[in-house]
Amino acid sequence: MKRSGIKFYGRLLPDWEGDLAAAFRECFRVLKDNGVLVFKWCSIEIPVAKVIALAPIPPLFGHTSGKRQQTHWMTFLKQNNDLSGRR
Repeated sequence: MKRSGIKFYGRLLPDWEGDLAAAFRECFRVLKDNGVLVFKWCSIEIPVAKVIALAPIPPLFGHTSGKRQQTHWMTFLKQNNDLSGRR
């Protein structure tokens, strides 16, 4: 999205899905058991469903905000046994 020649939210590289999946894996790797990850995504270009599909576990809940309801806040919980085989 551009406004006055300024691009908002940065840009995604062609392998954005691989990058984001790797970022989720790293977040959950370093997150303590029963730790919480709060994640924000703007769905102007990429639907939030595509992003959730890349996460190793589904979010507990989410909330939309913004004038057009395109900003999504999601909360993930790493329970004791989550990702035990993926460390």
